[in-house]
Amino acid sequence: MNAVQRFIRSKVLLLTAAILIAAMCLSVLVQGQSQAALNRTVDENSRGLYDVLVQAKAGSGALMQPEIANGGGGIGFDQLEKIRKLSGTSVAAPISLVSRVTQNLEAPRLDAMDYLGYNSGLAGTATTDQAAGATDPGKWPAAESVLSDTAKKYRLTASAVSSDGVSEKTLFKSTAEGTLGKAKLVEEKAAGGTSIRIAPPAGETGIKFPAPAGGSEHNLFNLSVSLPLSPEVTESVVAVDPVSERALLGSAGDFLAPLEKAPPADARNAGAIGRHFESLFTNGISMDQLKDGPDFLGVKLKYWAPLMTQYQQAKSSGQLTADSQAIPLIVRSGTSLDLKYNVKIEEIDAAGKVVKDVGTATRSLGKDYLPFVSKDPFALSWPGSTDHSGLLGNQGNFNQGLYTPATWSTDFAAAPKYTDGESAANGAVQKAAVPSDWVTVNRLPEKGANGAPVDQTQREPVDERSYRDNLATGAKLAAPLAMVYGTFDPSAVEKAAGDVNRLPLGGYDPTPFTLTKDADGKTVTATELKPSLSATGLASQSAGAITDFYGLAAARGYKDNAAVIDAVRVRAKAPGSWKEAQPDVEKLAGEIRGMGLEATVVAGSAREDASIFVPGYSKDDAGKESALGTVQQSWVRQNAADAVSGSLTGTNVTLLFLTLCGAALLTGASTVSYIRKRKREAGTLRAMGWTQLRIRKWVLEEFGVGAALLAVAGIVLSLVSWSLTTAIVSAAVLVLYAA
Repeated sequence: MNAVQRFIRSKVLLLTAAILIAAMCLSVLVQGQSQAALNRTVDENSRGLYDVLVQAKAGSGALMQPEIANGGGGIGFDQLEKIRKLSGTSVAAPISLVSRVTQNLEAPRLDAMDYLGYNSGLAGTATTDQAAGATDPGKWPAAESVLSDTAKKYRLTASAVSSDGVSEKTLFKSTAEGTLGKAKLVEEKAAGGTSIRIAPPAGETGIKFPAPAGGSEHNLFNLSVSLPLSPEVTESVVAVDPVSERALLGSAGDFLAPLEKAPPADARNAGAIGRHFESLFTNGISMDQLKDGPDFLGVKLKYWAPLMTQYQQAKSSGQLTADSQAIPLIVRSGTSLDLKYNVKIEEIDAAGKVVKDVGTATRSLGKDYLPFVSKDPFALSWPGSTDHSGLLGNQGNFNQGLYTPATWSTDFAAAPKYTDGESAANGAVQKAAVPSDWVTVNRLPEKGANGAPVDQTQREPVDERSYRDNLATGAKLAAPLAMVYGTFDPSAVEKAAGDVNRLPLGGYDPTPFTLTKDADGKTVTATELKPSLSATGLASQSAGAITDFYGLAAARGYKDNAAVIDAVRVRAKAPGSWKEAQPDVEKLAGEIRGMGLEATVVAGSAREDASIFVPGYSKDDAGKESALGTVQQSWVRQNAADAVSGSLTGTNVTLLFLTLCGAALLTGASTVSYIRKRKREAGTLRAMGWTQLRIRKWVLEEFGVGAALLAVAGIVLSLVSWSLTTAIVSAAVLVLYAA
């Protein structure tokens, strides 16, 4: 009987070989499939909207700061064109931080419903062709009011509260008293007939807060009380090339389409554009234009009325000069700034004792707020009131909105800076924010609308810590004029950036800070920081507005092509996933580095939390500064995909080793049974005169058949699915069988 026949006859050897071959095939198959699936998942999710981030100067270390629109500039437009002309470039989208913009919000007011019903002398004919959506006179509801027929005395307490996410701060609290009641219509004789006027009830004194707030007055729909000014709000502005930005963002960037139709740089004189919109009154404006906005070079400017009123005020105050330019803007819809305005309303008697708590009217800046043009951001409603002003139709676009021109500044506008501390085992570095100066907010204007001085003791100014430096400017600064072309939703842009492969896009997708430890290093409940009123702290929100690079030049006083580009996000032409595109991406990055720029390959990166210590965050009345504690922010770790794939490979090899150990135990058990049987047969063969050498050869021939089968199986597996893991498994099985 030959060795093959004996091998087949020996059920133990046959079973052992079969077990090892099955374990080898199953191990390689499962490992191969799992490794391929894991690699595919990592690979496909490691290439975001762009592959290479180009900067004049890149940060050090494996973690990249997410604020890529940092105001540092350093990249010229000639270099941008060279990047675009490279054969491997698909999209090269520049972005830069422009400045900070401080807006004095429209004067807050409290509206108490005092609707007097339809009166042709006050409302006109109010037919549907008079104004878009106007209600037919016969369908106006009956008069109603939250006020009494006789005047009653009220106390109003107005206050504003802001929060940085950690603590709340009351910015001011002001009280005013007076009598209010329901108005009435009075018909008076006049030359040629009669006239109708709105008259307050007998004994009404009205309510007047200290200047610069106005008083109270009745109109057809409400009694309006002018409230103390709210604190000024500051936003950031970023500049992009709208064409390349849309190519980068895809359909999520369609909001930038109107910006592509902005006038050329030599046709943006603020005076000329302001006079154009003033002429609309002279020449007349249709109801369609009033509703949708007049056409301006192919764009319907819905917010033309705020532009015109801001132009008129800036012109009368001397803020605009012959060099002032209009800056086209796409403004953010909504805000994450936590600013709340409250008015507590109490009915009191002659002695000042509270007779009735009417309630508290509250309003926050929220999803309806629009920088530069927001209509009535702090119009509060008396409890129980209904707004009937819509009976006259939708004239909201004609409302002057924010009529005070914004103030543009490059002070404390750059991205925060950090110093590195100790490094962790995984390469993470403990960082510390670098404090800058204190910025004062919550100030009242020096003069009121009538030019009279304003009492500055009404409220205490608030100092906020800045962690930002100033931006560079050109030779000649001139106050610009905001020109709103449309709005954008930052959450839609954030969705376009992806999830696993989310890379920082720039100023309109800020990365939040989360407080994790207090100043003493004790763990606290995770709390997200909110932006400050001055917009100079660590936490920021999406840019208040997006403009083009001509707008940047106008805001920062540049006349020539300066190197003002902060970063260029480059997408390579190479198709496919990260591993497929990696050689071409690396080549493209090398060509860009040859231009003297820093090119960071961000494809294959992932987000990782960085710990940042925040010193000098607040100070007491004596000027003693206190740290906030430690915050975390999601930064970008380069080459994360390769590290993850390597880790997965190591994990799979470990699992294979454990599988083979199990097979070894089973093989050992079967081998014990085989050896016992062969010992009995060897004794018989020795009695027949066989030598020890011949007996050993006889046994090894059977083992050789099994080893050959395992070798053939290993070779076939290696040919079908070659990898280092397959080779390791095949060799390990042979060694295990031989042992």
